[in-house]
Order: sequence, then C-alpha cells, then structure tokens
Amino acid sequence: MWPEKYIRTANNAAPVLSIQDVTFEFAKGAPVVNGATLDIREGEVVGLLGPSGVGKSTLADICLGLLKPSSGSVRWFDETADRKLIRAERTKFQKLFQNPANAFPPNIILGDVFDKLTPASGTGFYSKSALMAKLNLDPSVLLRRPDQLSGGELQRLLIVRVLLAQPRFLVCDEPSSRLDMSIQRLAIDIIADYAAQTLAAVLLISHDKTVLQKRADRFFEFTKSGLLEQRVSTF
Repeated sequence: MWPEKYIRTANNAAPVLSIQDVTFEFAKGAPVVNGATLDIREGEVVGLLGPSGVGKSTLADICLGLLKPSSGSVRWFDETADRKLIRAERTKFQKLFQNPANAFPPNIILGDVFDKLTPASGTGFYSKSALMAKLNLDPSVLLRRPDQLSGGELQRLLIVRVLLAQPRFLVCDEPSSRLDMSIQRLAIDIIADYAAQTLAAVLLISHDKTVLQKRADRFFEFTKSGLLEQRVSTF
C-alpha cells in the first residue's frame, strides 16, 4: 500500500502530456501517425500497443519534442510544447531507449556516467545501489565500459540511470525486450512503482498486449491506418 500522498486517480490528476489530433508524415509520404489524441496524467502508466513499424516510436518522439508533428498540438503541463518550453523542461522528459548501446558513450567507464548525476538524484525514489540490487546488477559493472557488458546488463543499467534522473514524463520503448524472462517483469514493476511513488507519467510501448494489460492503467492500440483506439485494461 502506497502512502496516501502518492494515491491519485486519473480523473483528478493533472495532465503531464496532452496531444490532440496529431499527424506526422515524412516528405511526400503517407501519414505515419494519423489523428492521434491522448492525455497522460500524473502517476499514470499508459500503454501503446502495436507491431513494429506502425509508428509507435515516432509518436513517442513527438511526445518528447524530438519530432515536430505535421499537424495537431502537443502540450506539456498544459502549455504548448514550443521550442522555449522544450529547452526549459528537457531534463524532465526522458526516454528509455530500446537499444541501450546508443545511450552510453562507447569508451567511458560506466561509473563515470553516474558520478556526473547531481547529488540530489535518487533522493525521491530508490538509491542507485538499491535499484542496482533490485535489478540484479553487481556493483562491479560500473568499473567496465559498455562494450564489456551484455545487452541485458546495459538495459538494466540504463533503467537505473533514467530513474535516478527523476523524470516527470518517461517513455519506455520496449524496455524489457533485451531482458531475460526472469528480469522482464521485475523491470516493468520497478518502472510502474516509480510512477506511483513520484507521480511521474509513463508511456509504456510494447507489442505484447499481456504486458500492458498487467501494468498499464489504460492503453491505446495502433491500427493499420495509424489511428489510436483506446482499449480498456483487464486485471
């Protein structure tokens, strides 16, 4: 049972992200995203379901301000996500990459990455050591370079780094795809716990409907036309 201050419902929580009628298309191409509308509120885990290539990651990058939509609106904290707001709030909007090798400089000792985090990082949730222990990461991995770790170890270490940054909005793009089955559920549970404890908003992208039904408060599904249809999670 979470402390009372962490308990919010989707109805009375403030929206962290809101997109309305968002369309995105590459030059002279068919729309990759077509008329997408959704809100994600404080403390919510919202799922995005669909097979590879339908536009899930494109929509996520639009939500993060990494891509500009062809039409439609994107709002952060109920303000238009223009360049000024995106620059000001960039560190509060984070992405858990599907390929963790792209998230770490190739020749750096991994412990140096964590040494550069601000002293306050991790004070609102689990500490670095606690997160590493929960994800079955030996402290010795911080003495190595990225190319000396497996993909699963890097993915778990990336989860630690992203959560220590304390984002207000977190996109998790297939966060457990490189993990063993025994670790997959644990990793997603930790992400969901982070949302519950800190009131962060989480967009959880997956091609696995079962994952979203178990851990998302609600989820949306991409159709072949790129439209989003809301599906009710079953528990």
